[in-house]
Amino acid sequence: MFANLAKKLNALLVTTDERDRDAYLASSVDFADLERRMDYLEMNHQPFTLYSAGVPHDWRD
Repeated sequence: MFANLAKKLNALLVTTDERDRDAYLASSVDFADLERRMDYLEMNHQPFTLYSAGVPHDWRD
């Protein structure tokens, strides 16, 4: 019963874009491929960065 409720809540709360992103990341073949895919999404398709280094990329040398 709880599993069914969790599935329904997940369907309501998780958007299609998030599912597509998760599926894209999950299809990576190794850690290097996963890192490359995460960098690609972070730099090209996200309105914000997923990880913070303390300063924006524009301020770095």
